[in-house]
Amino acid sequence: MKFFSRSILPVAVFLLFTQFIFANPPDWTDNPGAYEFTATISGGIVLNINGDQMGDEGDLFAAFDLDGNVRGVGLMLFPPFGPYQGTPVFEVQLRSNDAGDILHFKYYDASEDAILDVVETYEFVINDILGDMINPISFNIQQDDNNAPDWVDCPGCYEFTATISGGIVLDESGEQIGDDGDMFAAFDADGNVRGVGLMLFPPFGPYQGTPVFEVQLRSNAEGDLLHFKYYDASEDVILDVVETYEFIINDILGDVIDPIFFNIGSGVEECVDDDAAVAPFDCATAVASFGCDMAWGGSTIGELCPVSCDTCRKNARMTTLL
Repeated sequence: MKFFSRSILPVAVFLLFTQFIFANPPDWTDNPGAYEFTATISGGIVLNINGDQMGDEGDLFAAFDLDGNVRGVGLMLFPPFGPYQGTPVFEVQLRSNDAGDILHFKYYDASEDAILDVVETYEFVINDILGDMINPISFNIQQDDNNAPDWVDCPGCYEFTATISGGIVLDESGEQIGDDGDMFAAFDADGNVRGVGLMLFPPFGPYQGTPVFEVQLRSNAEGDLLHFKYYDASEDVILDVVETYEFIINDILGDVIDPIFFNIGSGVEECVDDDAAVAPFDCATAVASFGCDMAWGGSTIGELCPVSCDTCRKNARMTTLL
């Protein structure tokens, strides 16, 4: 028994010490003197995404205004009676200088060292009283609905590479896109990842400070047809890209000064001849008679008759290169 007490004490001290080293609790501090009016949460419980009541040693619950100022810090109580006896119920003095202030809440989970958003907000009412120890109001941790894709590059899976040295992605309005958490990647016809983009912000040139993607494309054979997808983290949605690329070993596409463009959309339109556009001829006759470069009604015969002019493969290689 003497040996047990000697060996366990240093371990316990070490664990307690490391807990204080690695935990990073927020410095939420109440400031009673800064605000004229109060309202009171006399009883509030916090529920996690599974609906379980939360509240452990070191946890914090606080209210904030739209500018992030602390408007009240909760006191964790354990009622000695009632339906919530012995469970964590929070009391919070809320503060404001005006009725109608919109307050939101955050919860610090010490066990996970994580700050969690709360679903509910509160419109401040002077001298309001919310809940009590018998009938507390509930606050729910906001569920993280972000489902970022697990697109992972696999350099060892493929023998050859091509490089997009500069690529810009445009949304359906033609606006350049690229925010924190966004992803741009290439895929083969079976859905295998063939390259994941690196978002760069060039320090010079016409696209200085804007998101430009660099992608190492991978394949085991020339001629592979790759397509692209874009993950928009702000909307938590995966978007199709119009352009496709026919793989060429050691190819280099674009750069940060003169990037190539990728457009969000449903896909490349079907490559077909428009015989009606070259009436009274059909495409075969128009191409045979006048060639593909001749202007015709604001376009060229080649643009109106891509099959007869054999430009569909060029379109498939990378429509932005036309």
